[in-house]
Amino acid sequence: MFFYFGFKQCICGCSSRIIKVFIFPWAQLRNKTQLARKLSNNDNLDHFTNQLMQNKINQWQKRKAISQPSLKQKIFTDSKFDLGDLHSDELDRLFEKAINIGDHRNIIKLSTECIKYNKCPSLPILIQVLSICSENGDKQTITEIVGLCEKNQPEILDDNSYFQHYLAEAIWIKGNIIKSLRLFEQVYKENQFLRRRIRLMLQSLIADSILNHSEAALLNIKIFCEKLAKEYNDYHPLSCIWQSCMLSEWYTDQCLALDLLMENCGLRKALSNRINFAVNSLLNTHSTDIVYRLIEILLKCDMRSEAAGVLLAMFDYWIRNCNMTRCNEIVKWTIEQDIELPAAQQDKFVRLLLGEKIEVTKNKKRTYDKTPPNYRF
Repeated sequence: MFFYFGFKQCICGCSSRIIKVFIFPWAQLRNKTQLARKLSNNDNLDHFTNQLMQNKINQWQKRKAISQPSLKQKIFTDSKFDLGDLHSDELDRLFEKAINIGDHRNIIKLSTECIKYNKCPSLPILIQVLSICSENGDKQTITEIVGLCEKNQPEILDDNSYFQHYLAEAIWIKGNIIKSLRLFEQVYKENQFLRRRIRLMLQSLIADSILNHSEAALLNIKIFCEKLAKEYNDYHPLSCIWQSCMLSEWYTDQCLALDLLMENCGLRKALSNRINFAVNSLLNTHSTDIVYRLIEILLKCDMRSEAAGVLLAMFDYWIRNCNMTRCNEIVKWTIEQDIELPAAQQDKFVRLLLGEKIEVTKNKKRTYDKTPPNYRF
């Protein structure tokens, strides 16, 4: 018993010491741990903020370096500059810097220096330089680059038809479309690997020519594109003429587009993906008369599915404008032509008959930043 009571007192007497020794230090340790976590979180936040600020500073410095003439840009005006001392990789980097900032003046200077020192850049750089020269109508620099390649890399010229398609584009820009078409036809015939590039060139050149409304030029372009369609079954250039003429402000151009559609069966097949885009563009400018004529021609050419798509676009256009008369005409016309309106259009028409206000939500254009955000910290 004495041993029991003595042990109990000992335990009770020591309990306060045990609490002080074990409980309080554990509480202090917990507080220190929480404080350390807070400090760690603050450090992480500070580190994250510093990284963001550093990225912003780096971007600002890059923009400042682009806006201010760099050492390699200033070197073009230095008479002591010797291009012959540069290796091919260094030469390519010089071209890349000028191309990336769109410095066409220094690109031409570099090309002149390459010709002077007989230094030929790589093929990808050459193609970019030739594209810039052709788009600006610089025939002389293109001819000089061809001469440079003849001395250093003649195999490049054989594979790329002596870059005659770039010369053809430059000649077109300068106004001699007939000569340009001859060169394009020659390259198109000889080198099938360059046909895709020629299509892309013709796409922009045709659009610009129709925009300038040169009837003589349009006639020659039409003959050339019809020849490509007939001999090579390539309807892309002809479809570019059709789309540009349909979207033209001139009635004669629009009539030409409708005639092309009537005359070319292959063109009608190639245009299946372009018709809706052209119709929506025409309706945005309220050019409804030409759209009605297009529907009639599509039905004459037995293109009922395409005609139905155009008709639905017209119906939605009149629904948006709350024009009951036009909507009623289209409904009657669809019944006569045995074309069924989808359920959504029928619902809109019924609500319009009942006098309800119909809210039509247009698709908003998506906007994208020119430079994607950098999420790497």
